Amino acid sequence: MLSVALDVRLHGRDGSAMHRTDSILDVLVRLFCDSLWKALHQGPARRYEVRDETLALVRGRIDIAQQARRNLGRPDRIACTFEEFTEDTPLNQILKATLRLLIGVVRSADNQRDLTELLFCLADVSDVPRQSLDWHRASTNRLTSRFAPLLRMARTFLDGASSDVLSGSDQGFALLFDMNVLFEEYIGRVLQRAFAPAGLDVRRQGPVRHLVLNQGGAPAFKLRPDAVAMRGSRVSWIVDTKWKRLSQLATREGVAAADMYQMSIYARQYQAAHVMLLYPHHAELAGNAGLRAGYSLLGDRSTDGAAARISVATIDLRDLASVPDRLQALLGEQAAG
Repeated sequence: MLSVALDVRLHGRDGSAMHRTDSILDVLVRLFCDSLWKALHQGPARRYEVRDETLALVRGRIDIAQQARRNLGRPDRIACTFEEFTEDTPLNQILKATLRLLIGVVRSADNQRDLTELLFCLADVSDVPRQSLDWHRASTNRLTSRFAPLLRMARTFLDGASSDVLSGSDQGFALLFDMNVLFEEYIGRVLQRAFAPAGLDVRRQGPVRHLVLNQGGAPAFKLRPDAVAMRGSRVSWIVDTKWKRLSQLATREGVAAADMYQMSIYARQYQAAHVMLLYPHHAELAGNAGLRAGYSLLGDRSTDGAAARISVATIDLRDLASVPDRLQALLGEQAAG
């Protein structure tokens, strides 16, 4: 799931070594190191950065305001503003901060060696404290797109760093994942890959629509379904994931009324013929994973005049290789239509 959600391949230079690693942390660190080596072999990420420095000779343009403030009476010192093509970028600063963090928490000797060597490769990049990293400017472009998965992994690692797990000065580290987000991201990406051959454009978190108009006539309360399948301008189906545990002992297996209300709004606002609530399957649910219940919405009609339908289904995550086929089986009728 992490491999799909982070859009990275879970393999390294030595696939067998990955299986011998004791912890998932060491596995992910090895993946991070191998991926960073591969990206750096094509060249480090560089871009033009604006610099403000006081120099002996003019470079770029003179910053008149700073010159008057800092160097009044010092003609030998000139406040300059210029652009420099450099490796010392917010993206590389984030990667270096990640390496600094990981070198203090991993146990594998191979990972320690790789982290040390990678730090040497980024020797010209500034050390920036984690709380001061500029994530907003650490974007990738066409030339640096190979670093995009690494940036996502770096955020995962850096979000796991904490200095307040225990009282005192010791730093704690926990590799935690929000399963709601992970499940949503994983299912969304699998749906995109599984239904692309059928001519469906599966969009995650969109297209954005709104629930109401305010008194000024402006749209309010954004709607962002987890996955929307489009055939041209027409919505074929909508899937919304819920990382919740269904129970046969509960009324309607514990499907929340609020979730059903949410699906009815999606059906109406997107004019979708079929919307689905998708939950993880577990051993305490009788029967196999798949369709659990189906409902027809009263008073709502899709674009073809049929009553909109809400399905409740589960997906078995124990065998991830079968997930694309199972999703196609659940939604194939809508894709064919």
